[in-house]
Amino acid sequence: MISILFNILLFLIPLIFFKTTSELFEFNKIITLYIFTILITTVWAVKSIVAKKIIFRRTILDWPLIIFLVILVLSSIFNGGLFSIVSYVLLYWGYVSNMDGEMTKKSIIFFLISTGIASFLAILEHFGFSTTCGLMGVGWNNSCWVQDVQNRVYSTFGQPNWLAATIVTLIPILFGFTLIKKGDNIKVNKLFFFYFLSIILFVTLLFTKSRSGLLGFAIADLIFCGLILFKFKKEFIKKLVIFNIIFVILISIIGTPWNSSIFKFSEFKKSKTENTSTGPASGTIRKIVWQGAVKIWTNYPILGTGPETFAFAYPMFKPLEHNLTTEWDFIYNKAHNEYLNYLATTGTLGFISYLTLIGFIVYQLFQNKSTFGISLLAGFLSILITNFFGFSVVSTSLLFFLLPAITLTNKLEGEKKEKLILNNLDNKQKIYILISTIIAIIFLYEISRYFIADIYYNKARLFNRSDNPVKAREEITKALKISPKEAIFWNESAISNSDIAVLLANNNENDKGLEFAKLATYESEKAVNLTKNNVNLRKTQSTIYIKLTSFNSNYLTNAEDTVKLAIIISPNDPKLYYQLGLLEIKLNKLEDAILNFEKAVQIKPNYRDARFVLGSLYKDIGETSKANENFKYILEKIAPDDEATKKMYN
Repeated sequence: MISILFNILLFLIPLIFFKTTSELFEFNKIITLYIFTILITTVWAVKSIVAKKIIFRRTILDWPLIIFLVILVLSSIFNGGLFSIVSYVLLYWGYVSNMDGEMTKKSIIFFLISTGIASFLAILEHFGFSTTCGLMGVGWNNSCWVQDVQNRVYSTFGQPNWLAATIVTLIPILFGFTLIKKGDNIKVNKLFFFYFLSIILFVTLLFTKSRSGLLGFAIADLIFCGLILFKFKKEFIKKLVIFNIIFVILISIIGTPWNSSIFKFSEFKKSKTENTSTGPASGTIRKIVWQGAVKIWTNYPILGTGPETFAFAYPMFKPLEHNLTTEWDFIYNKAHNEYLNYLATTGTLGFISYLTLIGFIVYQLFQNKSTFGISLLAGFLSILITNFFGFSVVSTSLLFFLLPAITLTNKLEGEKKEKLILNNLDNKQKIYILISTIIAIIFLYEISRYFIADIYYNKARLFNRSDNPVKAREEITKALKISPKEAIFWNESAISNSDIAVLLANNNENDKGLEFAKLATYESEKAVNLTKNNVNLRKTQSTIYIKLTSFNSNYLTNAEDTVKLAIIISPNDPKLYYQLGLLEIKLNKLEDAILNFEKAVQIKPNYRDARFVLGSLYKDIGETSKANENFKYILEKIAPDDEATKKMYN
């Protein structure tokens, strides 16, 4: 049963997605991971009860994992966010304690087939046929995605770099399956499958145009080929050369972010020119975010801000240089460097324990010097490389913890399986099995409620966006009944009620509208109190107050106070100073408004809207030279063809 559950999990993770949840890909993959962690752990517990002993295989990673987990628990006590790491650790121990070599090979095949299917769907995406859009009922083309998925594919993974990171980990493992010694009883059709799948995965990697993925592949390939040649001399040199020649040919035909296809030189040249004019490259932006991560660590050096809290911590320490990039108003949930992310969110202790864990895993993988063992090592090292330029997602995190488990269980071909009989259980065993089952059912019930609540929340969000707050309120009320401690649920409900209040006021039902207005402010305050460092919730709260000024002009002051509190959390956000300036104009605080617009353009000199309003204010109070200074800056450095600015400047 445990083997079957692992096979299903490994098959589902690359492919799973749902159109009805608030996030289509990673959310559903982590929910799937939670469900199977509970099922595997429960069956493992029942197995131990039947065997009348704790079935647990000791490994070199036990203490590094325990220390890593304890530090994350300590960090979570103060800050929150832990379930996913617990799941991965339990899956590691569940795997090494219950799987053998035969089961291991099957589980890897399931993951390879699943990723192969996802890769094939990605290739179809590149040619304009989107299975994901089709399954969501939108049409069998790429029309459901805002992103240019045809240019950079991502299939069922949700992001090109995430798909690339998974592929890069698996290609060396496919290499390992193909390096067969004379006398090995491997059928030709199996070898063809591995060769074919390697090509499919590599073509998909090229279609992702992931720089970190291609770099990870290059280093993993170099390590794999180098270790194979060092260990086996010339035994596999012919196959290695053929493989790499095939990859070079594919690179020449398809191209990479650094070189064009031999058939599309002119197009590559054009796209490269266009990309350089859009602002700082993604690598430059990453470096800025990394600076912010280091600042977080210096302020929370021991245990960090807590697992999965980077999005709340970063606004406080966001470097000013970030405001000059094309992503100046993006939300950053991660540091885009797994190591700095751990440093910021789990502090020095968490960072050291994470590096120690990696060191022990590499040591363990290095002990298996077979062709397959070397392939696992190369695949694991590719994760470390792609994580340096990004962050782990469900598929790569699962591989991070299971690859060392696989290298251990792969050696257990000859282990004698103990036959466990479910008949003639004593009463104590029956009670323990019943308790284990009840605990599993409770956990599964809670996860299903969490999943269903998210579906209701997503429906409410879509209804609010389509100006149907009444239906949105119905859906978000269902979500809140299930999960009353989710800040974003209360926030969405506040949006619905504020919109209903405005609708009622427009229909001359002020008394009824006032009830909904009070409810909206109460719910918005509740959302903010549940997650005090969430800047977006405060931005939404100020917007709600502005909507409700038709009921009471004092709400404008509330909006002003809310934005001021948001600035404390995110002091380098120019949009907040701009919003505060607009509010102070409405409150006739022109001097304060000018100061805030000046602050906005100080921390973001190319902020066109802030400069235009600032110039207009200076014009109104007779400060012509200061007004012209701002208008001139817009025309010379931001928007030379801006007609409104030209008119004001003239």
